[in-house]
Amino acid sequence: MVSTSTTPTPGPSSAFSSSASLIRALKAANEPEGTTKIALASTAFLLPSSTLYIPRKHEMLAEFVLSSLSNRKASSNTVGAITDARYWALLGDIVADSTQTHWLPPVLARYPLCPVLAALLGTQPAEEVLKQALKVTRGLRTFALQRASAEQVVDAWAAGLGYLVAGGAEGEGFEELMGLLSSALRSALSVVNPGIRKKLTTTFTRTHLRALLFALSRASPSLRETILLAAEDLLFSADGVARVIAELEKGDGEEGKEGLLSGLKALLNGDTREAVLSAFPTLLSSFHARLPASASSSSHPTFSLFIALLSLLPPTSAHSTRAALLSTLSALAPPAPEDERLETLVALGTAGVSALEQGLSEPELDGVLRTLEEVWKAEPDAVASLSGRVLSALAPARPSTPALALLQTHLTYSSQTRTLPLFLSSLAEALVPPYTSTALGPLASPAFTASLAAAQKAYLTSNQVLPLLTSSLAQVREAWETLASSSSSERPTKRRKSKSGRPSVADTGASDRLALLACPLLTLLDALPSLLPCVVPAQRAEARVALEEFERGVVRRMYASGTGAGRGAAAVLRVGRAMGELGLLGEEEDGTQIEKVGEGSAEEVLEILRGCAKDGEAELALEIVLTLLYHLSLPPSSPLRLPLEPTRTLDAILDLLPFSFAPSPSAAWTGRLAELDAEGLPAAVWEAVAGRLHIFDALASSAQLDKLCALLLSSLAPSPVDPPPFSFASTSTLLLRTASFWELSSIRTRLLALLLSQTTPATFRTLLHFPTEYLSRSARSEFVKRALEADRALPDGEGEGAVHEAIRGFLERLGREGGGGGLGGAISDAETLWHLASVPAGPVGDQLRSATGGILSLCLRTLLKALKPATVVPVSLASLTSSLADAQAFKDRTAAATLAQDASVLLIRLFTEEVREPEAIDSSYLKLIKKLGKKTAGGVQKRLRKAAESPTAEQGLAGLVEACKVARVFLERVEEDLPEPFGQTLLARVARDAEADMQLKAAILSLLDVETRPRAGTADGGVHERFVAAYILFSFQRPDPALDACFAGMLASRSSEAASRMWAVLEESVARSAVRRETHVGAVLHAFKVLIKDSNDSRMIRAGLSKLLQHLVALLDAGQPTSVLAGVANLMETVVSDRAILLQRTDVASILSLISKSLSAQPTHDPTSSPHIFASLTSTLTALIRLRRDLLSQLLPHVSAVLTQLLSALRAIRPNLGAKQTRTVADSLPSWLAPSSPLTIREAKSLARLLTSLTTKTIPLTSSTSSRDARPTADVASSLARAFSKHAPFLLVAYVRVVSDPLTFLAPEVRSELEPGLFALCEMTGEHERGAVMLAMLGPGEKVVFKALWAGYEKQKYTGRS
Repeated sequence: MVSTSTTPTPGPSSAFSSSASLIRALKAANEPEGTTKIALASTAFLLPSSTLYIPRKHEMLAEFVLSSLSNRKASSNTVGAITDARYWALLGDIVADSTQTHWLPPVLARYPLCPVLAALLGTQPAEEVLKQALKVTRGLRTFALQRASAEQVVDAWAAGLGYLVAGGAEGEGFEELMGLLSSALRSALSVVNPGIRKKLTTTFTRTHLRALLFALSRASPSLRETILLAAEDLLFSADGVARVIAELEKGDGEEGKEGLLSGLKALLNGDTREAVLSAFPTLLSSFHARLPASASSSSHPTFSLFIALLSLLPPTSAHSTRAALLSTLSALAPPAPEDERLETLVALGTAGVSALEQGLSEPELDGVLRTLEEVWKAEPDAVASLSGRVLSALAPARPSTPALALLQTHLTYSSQTRTLPLFLSSLAEALVPPYTSTALGPLASPAFTASLAAAQKAYLTSNQVLPLLTSSLAQVREAWETLASSSSSERPTKRRKSKSGRPSVADTGASDRLALLACPLLTLLDALPSLLPCVVPAQRAEARVALEEFERGVVRRMYASGTGAGRGAAAVLRVGRAMGELGLLGEEEDGTQIEKVGEGSAEEVLEILRGCAKDGEAELALEIVLTLLYHLSLPPSSPLRLPLEPTRTLDAILDLLPFSFAPSPSAAWTGRLAELDAEGLPAAVWEAVAGRLHIFDALASSAQLDKLCALLLSSLAPSPVDPPPFSFASTSTLLLRTASFWELSSIRTRLLALLLSQTTPATFRTLLHFPTEYLSRSARSEFVKRALEADRALPDGEGEGAVHEAIRGFLERLGREGGGGGLGGAISDAETLWHLASVPAGPVGDQLRSATGGILSLCLRTLLKALKPATVVPVSLASLTSSLADAQAFKDRTAAATLAQDASVLLIRLFTEEVREPEAIDSSYLKLIKKLGKKTAGGVQKRLRKAAESPTAEQGLAGLVEACKVARVFLERVEEDLPEPFGQTLLARVARDAEADMQLKAAILSLLDVETRPRAGTADGGVHERFVAAYILFSFQRPDPALDACFAGMLASRSSEAASRMWAVLEESVARSAVRRETHVGAVLHAFKVLIKDSNDSRMIRAGLSKLLQHLVALLDAGQPTSVLAGVANLMETVVSDRAILLQRTDVASILSLISKSLSAQPTHDPTSSPHIFASLTSTLTALIRLRRDLLSQLLPHVSAVLTQLLSALRAIRPNLGAKQTRTVADSLPSWLAPSSPLTIREAKSLARLLTSLTTKTIPLTSSTSSRDARPTADVASSLARAFSKHAPFLLVAYVRVVSDPLTFLAPEVRSELEPGLFALCEMTGEHERGAVMLAMLGPGEKVVFKALWAGYEKQKYTGRS
């Protein structure tokens, strides 16, 4: 009984009067009036010391919480405390807020946390409680878990397992909590003495093994791994493994009473059975992983445990567990006694085959199949004798993945051991009567038959294939005769056909057996043509006799009677067709032929086909169709051909196809990978017909060809099947894209006639693929006429864009491939031109816009070319211009262009390009097109002005800017008043958006180029500065080749004075940047690069180049970021590569100075290296040596110094250096080279090419001409080898010192790539210089490096001796 106090408990206000009253309230037996103890404690924790001072507040409150959580008595003040999130939250806050932890160990010694966690997990707490408990455990991990006893940690960990068993939800909080407990358990077990460990393992096995196995079967993969690691430490430590081994050796002794195996055996009954079985493979692998190296190999502990676990399994079930154990054993590959291992595998194989022959559920059947597969992989000889039984059991089985894997394993073994004939014989014997399956099993699956065919081609010899062929033909014939006799016994005495027109259906089991037997026969026939030439004539004649007998006794009788249900009859037809198509039948070597097919067979086959179509025998119907088409492809004189009448036969085939291929989800066929049903038959027949259209082209009548072409057109409607493997539309579209289809002249002629007789969207979809060379002039004119009529007949509404696109795509293609003149002449009336330019009126897609633009461009260009002085303007052109001028094309609020807008811009652009003398044409039309140009320019600018005020750029704005440029060029050409420039306004609009579309920026630059061009009779003012500023701005935001193309185009249209002023503007910007750093200087350097590369004024470049290089030297002296260094390097590379003829000696000196400054040491570095700068510098110097060697001859000391700097840049800092040493090396590197990412072999290759160029003989350019395309004036090739020989030894010394530096190194691959250049330096160094270097310039270690280098040079040097 719980005593109650008569003393009133202090209320919430009195509890905070002093620290003593608070402590009394928390320690009282009952809850305070009007509140709770946890509320008082939480409030006290939050109160500052100035309000209520509590000595050792954290310790006192933590002790209160832990005592409440630890007290499991059912008193009123502790009931539910352990599942109350407030207690855990307060304890977590206390631990997190504590700055001193000296008080925690004694408190946790009185109230340990592990028992509290064990009790908490046993109550199935809520998620919030688990989160707060995790926070506490994480904070107290060092004191509460790592210092806890092993018994307490095991109990808490086991409670977590019980939480999973009871169905507790797995969350991040619980998973992390179990991770902490598992880590604590492993730490505790690592320091506990062996006696306690043994006791813990025994107790855990007895009480918690069930929970462990359940947890392993239910936990997530990550949590399962965490639990398994801790379980391995607990169960399979060195002592645990020894106890398991002892239990295996003494299962009936003392060790076996409370051991692991005894515990597993006890748990195999009841609800724990599945969990225990699923854990067997895990236990086996864990035991093997923890097996010490000192374990006795003579006892084979892993294999012994495997045997013991197998003995625990029920004999008639748990097949999946057996398969998993076998797979685990194969992966572990432990030592085992060979006899016992073989005996075990034989027993498993025999038991598996016996189980396979019984009726099993699907999961159990898959387990048996996997078991047999593992046995076959481990020891094929153990189950080789059971091959026939396995195949017999697999024949009616479901074609599952395990069944196919077992078959593939069996086939692989038979192929590798050269026992494939035995496998095929077993396969045939497996299908013995009675065979009553109603579904084809894995033996007939496409995957297995394909593997079987490949194996037969690869592993069968000619001596093996002939006996197999003879036996397979006999087996199929016997199966067919059995089926035929079964069918005849069911028929009346007087032969009568069913209402469907075919004989009655025989037993489906016998039909399935026939179909299965035909599968290996088909693969044998496929391999036979390649083997027959290797057979002696007598055996070849014997094989041909067997084939002919089968053809006469089975195939022809099948034609005459149609005996059998769908699968068996289809198999016979497939075999007969294969023999004919592979050329296995026909004329003999002596010229004799086989007997001709009987006259009555053809009509019987057609009757069977009609009956199959009515009865839903889709598979047989398809095989009959393929057989009929095969016979029609044979010559009429062939003895193999059925006496078919082509018209009736093709009619029967076409009758299986619908009148129209309307889109339907059921009108699809998945091919041979699945069984064909009646709904998919039309698509399958259409696919068969489409692959054999040459037969129809040769034999079909006009009516049949018309039906075929009509079906082809109707099939082009889009199908809702997604994706349609063999749908009508996909088959027909693929057919139209095949070149061989258009070679079928009869079909092509009828298709063309059909296209001419109707106007549908499918017509023009077909014409998109129709080769134009097959269209006559009259056909082209007729199609153009019908296409225009169809396009005009379509309503101007939504949903018709695809139809317009198909029609106009055809017209555009016809005009492009057939010449624009014909199309331009056909589309010449004003009404048609206006329709093309205005319908549809709304926004259109890119493909429709492109097609319409192509048509109008062809037509308008034809009309405009006809404009000559004193000629009458075509009425259609004048009418279209008037209609466009009067249209409200640019009143739309959106920026997306309509067709009318595109047509307006196109017309004035073509007028500008085609009409050379506008003033000479008819004045009325000139006035009309001027009106159109003004209206277009005004409308575009209004739209652009509105777009410029919008906060976001509209889609299609770039097109409007381009239209504005076209209109302005037109008005300038016809000498009309130009509208006010608008490029500056757009520039201001786009300048605020760094992420604006690059196409829009290029269009604005192009517009600015047009607006800043000086008009005739006016001076070229300073308006070009706006263009240069815009180009620099856009290039600064994001460089792009489209911007460079605009700048180059502007340079081509400007005078020399304008180019000089642009040079001056850019030069002033560079000079200003040398005084004060400007962010856009990189873009300015890029503009200089384009100007130097694309300008035609060489005099201007030569006049300003020297001063520019001096400004660049000053720019680098001021210190610049990597982007500017890269810009300078690229600019130098462009100058030397493209304008080397303009260089003077002072310019070369400046370039060498720039290279040296770019490689100079800097105290700060980028986080990543910029190897492109190194590449530009080496390319510049290589070009100087190759092109202007005449200017370098007086500057070779500077070249040697630069090359030394380039060599030094290849260094890499040695690892594990001190901070001071690392800083010393880093301070000697350029700023663009990060110490942590040195240069690679790519840069070493470029430096080696540079050094090799010193010895390469070339013909330098001279400065005797200012032409950009100057040619060398001398024809004597020379090199710098003799002049540079005085400096080569110093470069070799620099390389040796770089290699010998104790703080840096050159990677072996870098040194290997440098060798060609170093050997070139060695070639320039004479024996005298080599001796001087060895004596006076190198230390002992450096001499070793130099000798090794010279030895490599001597080894590869060509001496002229063989």
